[in-house]
Amino acid sequence: MGNQVTSRKHIRIALTPDDETAFQEAKKAVEAATGIAMSDSMFALSVIRRDLAARKAIGKMIDGS
Repeated sequence: MGNQVTSRKHIRIALTPDDETAFQEAKKAVEAATGIAMSDSMFALSVIRRDLAARKAIGKMIDGS
């Protein structure tokens, strides 16, 4: 196996205090429910992926595909 570089898009976000509170509460709830501890970035990525998948599914329903 060689060294294979995977292209990634890195983003940086700044949360308002209210958004940070909501984010941390949601993260704690998911961690408690799953028993899996996550970094803030891993939790944010999972939220983004779930939203994108839901949007794709809704788009298919609307398009009839």
